[in-house]
Amino acid sequence: MLSASLLIVRAQIDVPSVSFFESTGRQINWIFDRISDYIPSRETLTNRVSDTFSTSSFDQAIQVLTPVRSDSPLPCRTTNDDVFQEGSCLRVADCMYYDGRSYGSCGAGLGSCCVFERTCGDTTAEAVTHFTNPRYPQSDVDEKECKLKIMPLHNNICQISFQFDDFLIAGPDNTSNCVVDFLGVSGGTNFPEICGNMSGQKLFMDVKNDRGASELIVDIGNDESLSRRWNVKVEQIACNSPRRATTGCLQLHNSTMGTVTSFNYINIMSEEGIGRQIQNNNYGVCVESRVGYCSLTWTPTAGDEHSFSLSGNSSADPSLFKPTYGIKNCRTDYVIIPGGWFEDGHGTIIYEDRYCGTQFPKSVTTSQQPYRIYVVTDESEDDGIDNSGFVLNYRHNLC
Repeated sequence: MLSASLLIVRAQIDVPSVSFFESTGRQINWIFDRISDYIPSRETLTNRVSDTFSTSSFDQAIQVLTPVRSDSPLPCRTTNDDVFQEGSCLRVADCMYYDGRSYGSCGAGLGSCCVFERTCGDTTAEAVTHFTNPRYPQSDVDEKECKLKIMPLHNNICQISFQFDDFLIAGPDNTSNCVVDFLGVSGGTNFPEICGNMSGQKLFMDVKNDRGASELIVDIGNDESLSRRWNVKVEQIACNSPRRATTGCLQLHNSTMGTVTSFNYINIMSEEGIGRQIQNNNYGVCVESRVGYCSLTWTPTAGDEHSFSLSGNSSADPSLFKPTYGIKNCRTDYVIIPGGWFEDGHGTIIYEDRYCGTQFPKSVTTSQQPYRIYVVTDESEDDGIDNSGFVLNYRHNLC
């Protein structure tokens, strides 16, 4: 279908001969300098060529053939989604030049679904990079310190996102401290020190305005009996990008319904056992408002009696668990839902922002926008036993 569209362009302009192109070596630049003026409209192209050459594929083809370095590349689905689910749709030559690896075609067949994989000691200035352990997808046991240096793609980068497609290192000790392994990020706003299982999480960091480098570090301890693996998708976000998270939001959710999970939380029914919450966390999770929806409801995860365990004795008989709330009762590890309220077992409406303990109410609703849930854990577990954190579901409610 592309050849037909190029014939249309050539029919409307006086294209020099192939021999001229060969002699000058400037045929590609010559065509694209003129293509914006002579290419048919999308409707005309669709009617004159084929209904199968869609507007979206046409747009993708143009974006691939005429890239702008300051723009984020088109995402594409790779042919090896067991390892890398998503790549960047680029020209084949660009993928090779910037040391990427192609996993299939994209952009109406004109582009390469390119993945930029980097590992210990590497530097990247790409819009999207996958930071992996050296033997990924196999595990490593002997890496001690693994760093990725992130250089700004251009001078309009305000944020970096870290999507943990696959991440498993040693978890915290009995005091919820990351003493064996940890991940840290420098070069921007305060980023929590984390460890354990982070697969499926996505975090945002505002970068400093000095346009300096940021650094992602995975530090591995001396316990070689443990296997570690990671695949972190690092994306640079422009200041004017719609994907940029609001300042103060370590995490961002923009669906009408979804799930928020604390760091290193593992379902008690999982073969991996119970995860332990991480100490010294203080961050905000944001849920974007939606047109036509006027409130947001939070609920615990059904079928998991330990889906909310922030303080107290989580190893006790679950039949003894009950909701704990309020500033008086929740002083160490807790979540805050501004404007929250719930109905107790007697039908009484209780207005509270702060929740802790070993059980979340059946539901907590808030209409206070912008929607936030704040997560706070202190530096010790003196008042807690086997607390694993939380997994909470949210849903927007129609007006």
